[in-house]
Amino acid sequence: MSVRKRIWKTRKGVAKFAFVLDYVDQHGKRHIETYKTEREAKKRAIDVGAAVKQGTHTAHSDSITIAQAGANWLANGKATPLERSTLVEYEQVLTLHIIPYLGTMKLSKLTTPDVVAFRNRLSSERSPSGKKRSPSARQARHQLLGFDPQRCHGSRTRGPERRVDELE
Repeated sequence: MSVRKRIWKTRKGVAKFAFVLDYVDQHGKRHIETYKTEREAKKRAIDVGAAVKQGTHTAHSDSITIAQAGANWLANGKATPLERSTLVEYEQVLTLHIIPYLGTMKLSKLTTPDVVAFRNRLSSERSPSGKKRSPSARQARHQLLGFDPQRCHGSRTRGPERRVDELE
């Protein structure tokens, strides 16, 4: 694993630079990530190194989207003895509330502040039909996300909610 400074010139001859984190994951696959500052790159190197050592690292390029994770989660729910009405409600929450806002985001890039902003946005907005969102709908979204309010003010990139590892 290394952090190095990369320098290049644009077509107009302007010198630019960035810091590159170059590493090999636990599967032997090489990855490169680029950062504006050396500090960011070194901080990410520490996080990646620990995750690779634990065998839990997923590169951003290999990560699935939240929509795909939700589909996997629903498929797992159908294989377990959940009631049909519970699955229908979870599917509605996923398709109406979660996928429109977070569906295209990569799961590895989801942070606790992202989950908090999502929760706050849904609490303050009205539903597509123009009605105020019910407390039961908010509670269902929190349960589906596995939202933990005690972790809501951090900026950690791992573990924004409890069930994220089960979704992949």
